Amino acid sequence: METIGFFGDSFCEHVNNKHSIDNNYRTYMELCVDELHLKIVNTGMGGSSLYDMVLKQLNPLIKSNSIPDVCVFFYTIPQRLYHPVCRSIHMSNALNGYNSKKEEWFSKTYPNEKNWFSKDIWDAAQQYFMHLYDEEKSQLEYLSFLQYIDNNILSQLKNTKIINLWSIGNVKNWDLDSFKPENINYVHDWKHGVEVRPSLMSLSAVNGNTFKYPMIDDRPNHLDGQLKNDMVFDYIVKALENYDEGVLLDYTDGVNKLWNA
Repeated sequence: METIGFFGDSFCEHVNNKHSIDNNYRTYMELCVDELHLKIVNTGMGGSSLYDMVLKQLNPLIKSNSIPDVCVFFYTIPQRLYHPVCRSIHMSNALNGYNSKKEEWFSKTYPNEKNWFSKDIWDAAQQYFMHLYDEEKSQLEYLSFLQYIDNNILSQLKNTKIINLWSIGNVKNWDLDSFKPENINYVHDWKHGVEVRPSLMSLSAVNGNTFKYPMIDDRPNHLDGQLKNDMVFDYIVKALENYDEGVLLDYTDGVNKLWNA
């Protein structure tokens, strides 16, 4: 194995950042480079949808016949919209409207991206969530697309080790207790590759660390400190060591110990 790609949202977008450098810890991505000697060929996009993960992140590598040796997928929540340019539209930021701090952060994080905050696009997204969005329909589309990814995309990734992680999972609301492992629901069991549970949000939220719009979370991939990053790195290592189709690795006990500490 020589290459690894991380595909998804803000749980896999930073190799490192100011927070990790200033606080002297290595992210799980850095550990993959340093300890597994893998070259990173893709990272995720904060706030993006499942469709972005496929259309903007994975498909270009498929078309160029350059799929990495290891693909780590981070499956986000359904309440997000796809746009090829404004790639971070989701319910909370659309309903809250324009936010200058968020725009400033995106501009610094993604200096080559343009038109992030086109007023017409964001106004349209706000109107959609206010007047057209339906939760039941969204959940049905979400489940259907997860099944499509598993059956029609992952099944075609030959000579590649696939690791399936959940960014958040399905939660009833956004309070802290909702992110405890026992309160998170997973709507799909992965047939291709190794699946890891609980969601990364369950680990991220330990010690009361959550993120709510318009707050900016400075932690790389929402994971502060060496312990949390070591745990995610261990998820990846164990998935590679125990690799087989349809394997589920459940680390709920280990995450619960942190919640109960």
